[in-house]
Amino acid sequence: MTTLDSRSGWTRLGSARLAALVGGITLAASMTFGTAVGPASAETAAEFLASRCANYIANPQPYEAARSHCDGADLSGVDLSGVDLSWAFLTEANLADTDLTGTDLHGAYMADANLANATLTGANMDSAYLGQANLTGANLANANLTDADLTSANLTDADLTEANLTEANLTRANLTGANLTGANLTDLNLTGSALVPADITVDVMDAGWSYDGAYVTWATPSMPTGVEFGACDYPSGTKFPTELTVVKCDVATSSSGSYGYFTVYVIPGPNWGEPPVTGSLGSLNSFFGS
Repeated sequence: MTTLDSRSGWTRLGSARLAALVGGITLAASMTFGTAVGPASAETAAEFLASRCANYIANPQPYEAARSHCDGADLSGVDLSGVDLSWAFLTEANLADTDLTGTDLHGAYMADANLANATLTGANMDSAYLGQANLTGANLANANLTDADLTSANLTDADLTEANLTEANLTRANLTGANLTGANLTDLNLTGSALVPADITVDVMDAGWSYDGAYVTWATPSMPTGVEFGACDYPSGTKFPTELTVVKCDVATSSSGSYGYFTVYVIPGPNWGEPPVTGSLGSLNSFFGS
């Protein structure tokens, strides 16, 4: 019921209507802004990024002044699908659980970024830098990772089904539990990853007394889903000389193959001098002066 305040002349609301009005305003506010962290229903992705990044550029270019600067920004758990973040600086940015479906991350710098459980299906990450990034459980199916640098990235349990990894760098990347079914591995560098044996060092004295080397063996690495271990140019059990030898091994998916390197170093023993000539008494004849 509406009543009139005779002292002020303002119309007053009855307590019941006032409570209803306040409740309605609260409900409307919650519908407009939401309670979760991220873009509100009435806020565009561009407005959200502008509020979280030091400098957001909607139409970026590959030079400093025309690139978004979102280093360290909390962009987690939101819908950024289809957004243009090409060339963006995203060092240590938090993108965990973020929907980046079809997002353009071409040339983005994402060192140490957190992309755990992010959805990157069909994202363009061509030439992106993802060194030491956390991609645990991320969905990268059909993503374009051509020439991307994933050095030391954590891809544990990541879905890389039919992803394009042509000429990408996975040196020291963790691929435990990853799915690479149908992924394009053409010219992919797997050196130091779990898909090739680790570097081996042996002491020739521990491997048996020998002048010229030691027999070295290694186990075939456990392969992620969709990947098969191929042949190495030196098979396990080869006798390696007392020096550093680089070994190349091939791996493949159903659609393509790639490679990785590891080293075998046989530490030489004491300075024994030259070994005697096999099948000859020449060295003994020299010793006795005849």
